[in-house]
Amino acid sequence: MSKKLNTSQIVNELHQSKFFSQARDRKKKETKNDTPVVPERVERVQRPEQKTPTPNENNRELKRFSHDLYVDQMETLTTQTKAYFLSKGKTKSNAQLVREAIDEFIKKHS
Repeated sequence: MSKKLNTSQIVNELHQSKFFSQARDRKKKETKNDTPVVPERVERVQRPEQKTPTPNENNRELKRFSHDLYVDQMETLTTQTKAYFLSKGKTKSNAQLVREAIDEFIKKHS
């Protein structure tokens, strides 16, 4: 003959537990308000496009673009950025190095 588990005692103990109070409270709230709560639709606000201030003397407009680079190219850029900082004491971003390289390429090939 197998023993029967007293499930009502276990349920009663779990019901009194503080760990299950949040679920119990949530269930009470759901039963009080039978109508489902539909979130209010929020319209997106269109922000005007902001121009990024340019740090260079030519006052050229900057616009953000995303391009894929090879891992070794990115590693070399990071190394060059660190070397520039160590030699000059000034910081230069990877993006600045890429812009300078593109300017040199355009000069050379136009």
